[in-house]
Amino acid sequence: MTTDDASTLYPTETDARAVDADIRAELESHLALCEDHLIAEGCSPRHARELARLRFGDFERTARACRRQKLKGPLMLQRLHLATTALLAAVVVWFGYRAQENARVVAALQSSETSSREALPLEPVVVERDDTIVLLDDYNHELQAEMSYVESDGTVLLPVIGRVFLAGMTREEAEGLLRDAYAPHFVPLNLHIRVSKPQR
Repeated sequence: MTTDDASTLYPTETDARAVDADIRAELESHLALCEDHLIAEGCSPRHARELARLRFGDFERTARACRRQKLKGPLMLQRLHLATTALLAAVVVWFGYRAQENARVVAALQSSETSSREALPLEPVVVERDDTIVLLDDYNHELQAEMSYVESDGTVLLPVIGRVFLAGMTREEAEGLLRDAYAPHFVPLNLHIRVSKPQR
């Protein structure tokens, strides 16, 4: 914004005095023309001035009305400019608040994800001697909740397929082996196992 633009938006006391001076000069010019016209018609200068002011009306009231009209535009622009500035400031504050909230949510999610990763077991479950193996299969009731013990030789006696060596395998490895063994006998198959450790 230039200096001229600022002076237009924000009329100063000096600007108002200049406007008053211009208005009075213009009104006095009109009165002078009217006086000259009356003198030309034969009126005395004093009588012509009084008659010109009488025809013109209330000089001060007219000057005030002209002043309001001239200053109305800049004052309206000033109010509009202030309102726009306040609105922009409110928008900036709102976006700043939302950015902080989003940052807090992201930080909380990252912290939760880190905590979840840290809470995961670091070591897999390994089948050992004296463990209890429980078969779980929603499709095949004859396998559902079937319980077997890991013998001292590391084998487990299971229905249909007989003895299978599982000791030393992780739970996932044992599940894969048992699925392959049961696949020819049960279709569909959704076999999982639960490994329970003995009470020490």
